[in-house]
Amino acid sequence: MARQKTDLNFWRPPRPQSGTVTLNRHSIFILPSRYGLLAFIALFVMFLGAINYSSNLAFGLIFWFGSIMLLSILYTFRNLNGLRVRCEPGPPVFAGDTARFRIMLDNPGKELRLAIALQQNSTVHDHGDVGAHAKAAVQLSVPTRQRGSLTAPWFQLYTRHPFGLFHAWSRLNLPSHTLVYPRPASQRLPLPPTSSQSGQERRISAEQEDDFHGLRNYAAGDTPARIAWKALAGERGLFSKTYDSLQGTELWLDWQHFAPLDTEARLEQLTAWVLQLEQNRQPYGLRLPQQTIPPALGELHQQRCLEALALFPA
Repeated sequence: MARQKTDLNFWRPPRPQSGTVTLNRHSIFILPSRYGLLAFIALFVMFLGAINYSSNLAFGLIFWFGSIMLLSILYTFRNLNGLRVRCEPGPPVFAGDTARFRIMLDNPGKELRLAIALQQNSTVHDHGDVGAHAKAAVQLSVPTRQRGSLTAPWFQLYTRHPFGLFHAWSRLNLPSHTLVYPRPASQRLPLPPTSSQSGQERRISAEQEDDFHGLRNYAAGDTPARIAWKALAGERGLFSKTYDSLQGTELWLDWQHFAPLDTEARLEQLTAWVLQLEQNRQPYGLRLPQQTIPPALGELHQQRCLEALALFPA
């Protein structure tokens, strides 16, 4: 079994690790906190006073307080030891917004894990407790400045439980990715004109849940997906759901509409148009230099278009 190496290069990011990481003695570091250093100084001064006055009561107090400090080292370390950590991507965001990654904490032991905090650089993002044989999530917030695929930065999990005298931490780099869409243009240009083939309207595909029309009596051969189960559960009878297909002229969002603009300005305008047309429930297609998305409508179509704009080559 390969032995895990200890990474002591604090001036550079830790090595990326995939999947779930289990914290152990090779990845957990512990040092006295500011209050711990003050406690050590106070204990040393008390020790000098006890020697000077030969006070057995003072020696007893010093040894009692010193044993508490030694035990707190063990308990602070155990608060992180054995914890399983993984990083999950958050939902896509627009450039300029804050992306959020979920750091999942899994406690396989029977001890409570209290006051677990997450820190990235000098910013504390979130903290929480993890119960015995339970899972919890802390949130890593990352500001975004440009579109594209965003990778979660490395971070620290730390704790000062139970007395705050010692600071135990682990440096983690768990690559996880989320999409950053282009920022919508603040001033939208007029929409392009619609077009049709031979002047005839074209049927546009759309998601079924967005085009629900009504109910009709069940007919033999209807698929289970079309059965209105809620109506059946309410003892209203057996019905099938019907949907309308959208019909309309083609509205294409074309890269060539913005010849004078640079790449990012074009992407921002296209993003603004996608959001506007989706809000207006008007089917649209997208033409990029190396990709064409046929006209459609719905959340999945919007995500596909925004993803293509986010990953467009710089």
